[in-house]
Amino acid sequence: MPSDPPRHSTRREVLIAAIFMIMGIFGSRLLGLVRVQVQSWWFTPADAGALRAAFIVPDLLFYIIAGGALRSGFVPIFVRLLRLGRDDAESQKQAWWLFSVLVTAVTLLSIVIVALGVTFAGTIMAPFLGRWSGKGGFSDEAVALTVHLTRLLLPAQVFLLVGGVLSGTLDAMKRSRVTAVVPCLYNAAIILSMYLLRSRCGVQSAVYGVLVGGFLSNLVWQAWALAREGRELGIRYRPALDFRHPLVREMAVMAAPIVLGLTVAEINLTLAKMANAAYGEAAVAWFDNASRLARLPDGIFGAGLGIALFPYLSHLMAEGKEAEYHRQAMHVLRLAVICTVPLAALLACAPVPPVAILFGHGRYGPQDVANTATMLAWQAVGIVPLTLSVVLTRVFYARGDTMTPLRCGIGAIVFAALASLLSARFGGYWGPALAFSLACWFNAVQLFWAYGRAGGLDSAQSLWRSALLSHLAAGLAGGVGWLSLKLPGGNLAHAMASTCVILGTYVALLWWWKLDELATLVRMVKRRLRPSALGGAETEP
Repeated sequence: MPSDPPRHSTRREVLIAAIFMIMGIFGSRLLGLVRVQVQSWWFTPADAGALRAAFIVPDLLFYIIAGGALRSGFVPIFVRLLRLGRDDAESQKQAWWLFSVLVTAVTLLSIVIVALGVTFAGTIMAPFLGRWSGKGGFSDEAVALTVHLTRLLLPAQVFLLVGGVLSGTLDAMKRSRVTAVVPCLYNAAIILSMYLLRSRCGVQSAVYGVLVGGFLSNLVWQAWALAREGRELGIRYRPALDFRHPLVREMAVMAAPIVLGLTVAEINLTLAKMANAAYGEAAVAWFDNASRLARLPDGIFGAGLGIALFPYLSHLMAEGKEAEYHRQAMHVLRLAVICTVPLAALLACAPVPPVAILFGHGRYGPQDVANTATMLAWQAVGIVPLTLSVVLTRVFYARGDTMTPLRCGIGAIVFAALASLLSARFGGYWGPALAFSLACWFNAVQLFWAYGRAGGLDSAQSLWRSALLSHLAAGLAGGVGWLSLKLPGGNLAHAMASTCVILGTYVALLWWWKLDELATLVRMVKRRLRPSALGGAETEP
C-alpha cells in the first residue's frame, strides 16, 4: 500500500505554531533567568541556596497539579463540552459545572496542602537538606532559614494552583495571549519585591514577591480575564463537588498516566537536587543556576515543538494517516536535534563564559562561577536527549498511548534515584548533575526503542543523518569559536562575539550541507517577514 503523500501545509502549520509557542516560552524563561540572576547578585550563595531549596516542594506541587493533572485531564474534556455547547445548552452547562467542581476541589486541596505543609515543614523538607548523606548537608542556620522560607512560600500555592485551573480554562478557550502574560507578571513581581525590600528583609523579600505576584497575576488577572472573555460562552461558577460523576472520573483516569509522563524530568531534577544538597546550601544555588541555563533548550524547543506538534499529530491519527503522522513526528525530532546540539556543545565545552556573564557579579564570587560552570557542563550532556524525550512523549500521546511514556518514566525515575543516591554518597559536588544527564539519556533511549517497535523508526535515516551532521557541525563550529577566543579581548563583547561566530558557523555548515529542516525554517521566517505579512495581510494562527 503506497504511503500518504507529504502534507507540506501541515508542516507549515506545525512550524508556524512552533515558532509562536517558542517565542512565548522563551520570554517566560528569559525573565525567570533574570530572577535567579539578580538573586545570585544580591544574596550570598548560602542564602540563595536556602531560598532555592524552599522552592523545591511548592514548585513540584505546582508542576504536577497545575501543569500536569489539570491541563491533561480537564482541558480535553472541557474543550469537547464547549464544542458540543455551540448547539447544545446542556453541554455548555456541563462544561462550566466541571470547571466549578475543579476550582472548588483545587481550592480545598490547596488549603489542606498549605495547612499540612506549614505544620510539618521541618519533616517535609528534611530529605532536601542533605543531612542524611553523611557529607554534612545544610548548616543548622541554613536548615532553619529554609524551613522558615518554606512556611512563608506555601500559602502562595492557593493562588498558584487555582490559577492553574484558570490558565487551563483560558487556554481551552484559545485565550493563550492572556495566560502568556502570567509568568512575566509573576517574575516581575518577585524581582521588584527583591529590589525594594532586600536591604530590609534580605532573602525573604523574594518570598513576599511570590505571594504578591501569585495573587495578582495567577489569580486576579486571570479571574478578571476569564470573567470578561467567558461571557459569550455562558461562564458561570457555583461551588460544587461530586467525585463520583462520570465526567470527573473520566478526567481523573485521563490525567493519571499523563501526569507522570510529563513530569519525569522535573521529578528526576528534584532527585538530583536532593542529592546535591549533601554538599551544602551553596551547592544548591550552584546547581539551580546551572540547571536554569541547561534547561533553556528543552523548555524552549522541546516544549515549544512538542506542544505545537501535538494537535496536528492527533488529527492525523484520527484520520488514519499513520504514515504522515510518522513523517511529521520525524521532521520535528530532526528540528529538535539541529536546534539543541549547538547549544549543548557550547554549554558543555565552554560553560564558564555564560555563567560568568550572567551570574559572576555582586556576591557571586569566582569560586561560585567555577563550580556552577562545572555543574553546567555535566548537565549540558543531557540537553539533547531531554529535548527529544519531551517531544517523543507528546508523539505517543497524540496516538492515544499514555502507558508507554508512563512505563519509560517509571524506569527513568528509578534510574535517577539510584544514580543520584550513588553520586551523593561517593561522587563529587558535580555528581548529581551527571546523574540527571544520564537519567535523561536512559529515558530517551527507552522512548526511542518503544517508538521503533511502533514502526516510527522505519524511515529514521534522516534523523540519524541530521544528528550526525549536527554534531559534526557543532564540533567544527566549536573549533572556530575556540580560535576566536584566543584572539585579544577577554571582555563581555569578545565572549558574545565568539558565541555568534560559533552559532553562525554552525548554521552556515548546516545550510551548506542542505539540511531540509533548516531550509524549511528559513523559508518560513522569510515568508513571515515579507512586507505583506508585516502589513497585516496574514494573521496569526
